[in-house]
Amino acid sequence: MSHEKLEKVRDYLIMCAIWLLMKLKDCVEFGNKLAYMKIALDSYTCFCCATCAGQMQAMAAMGKSVMVMYVTKFFV
Repeated sequence: MSHEKLEKVRDYLIMCAIWLLMKLKDCVEFGNKLAYMKIALDSYTCFCCATCAGQMQAMAAMGKSVMVMYVTKFFV
């Protein structure tokens, strides 16, 4: 491979790594918001437990929305 092709591959891999890190940052920020909401509702919960509970609640809501989507597709 030529030097120019290697540079293009390197640049592409760097852009992919940056994109992945940005998505990881978004997930962490979302988890923090869920944890702060759980702590506000239940002041005796530690931050780590609140984060786990918030993520589980978000997963349950996502599962319910997927189920509703498939049921509506069935009836349509």
